[in-house]
Amino acid sequence: SSSAGAGLRFGCAPIANASVCNDRRLSCNEGWACDLEADLCRREPYGESASLFRNIDAHKPFTSGTENFCDVVSKSLPASCTCSNKPFGGTVFCKIGVLFSDHFGLKADVDPCGDEAHIDLQVTESKMGINFTMVGIKAGDTEDIPIPGLTVGIPKVGDADVDVAILMQGSLEAFTVKLGVDACAKTAGKKVCGADLTKYLPFWILDGTYSIKGICGDRRYSQVMV
Repeated sequence: SSSAGAGLRFGCAPIANASVCNDRRLSCNEGWACDLEADLCRREPYGESASLFRNIDAHKPFTSGTENFCDVVSKSLPASCTCSNKPFGGTVFCKIGVLFSDHFGLKADVDPCGDEAHIDLQVTESKMGINFTMVGIKAGDTEDIPIPGLTVGIPKVGDADVDVAILMQGSLEAFTVKLGVDACAKTAGKKVCGADLTKYLPFWILDGTYSIKGICGDRRYSQVMV
């Protein structure tokens, strides 16, 4: 994506004029359609098929200056997301499509530098009228947060309930954040989630360990987890 603040992960298709798939991680040749259920690109009405292309990470030139949140996380942030800086943290916004589902919005305000590091979360979907907010998700908590009313269709399974997975822990020098979208469904009476439903789940928005000392500066940071 060429949007201001866009993440770098999956940011470039390996072919020119590609048709980018719904979740933005894969592509097909121009004029071909993504068939994620079959892991193929298809060209109708010719009945032709070909392998999907995996998008590669984009790069941006190094710029000197004060380190900020978006610079720190941009390499692990998908290109379907944008990041904006705020004092001592930042805001990530993503438009997410799982397999063939309509896109929904996920916004995360990340404050890693306070006395208690935390994330505020908002998930929106216009067709279903969903506007779900959860604030104050703290460092040290591991959360799988169901999003009421939000489902995605999984081939051969049916509708699966969407949740957001969050983990934050660490120190200024090594602060781990995992933030992603997953889904669960009942099959044969058992709850099945993530990669056991489809290899396209979970979809990680942030998944890394970062040095945030340059972001926090002299601001007090007392939440050090192990």
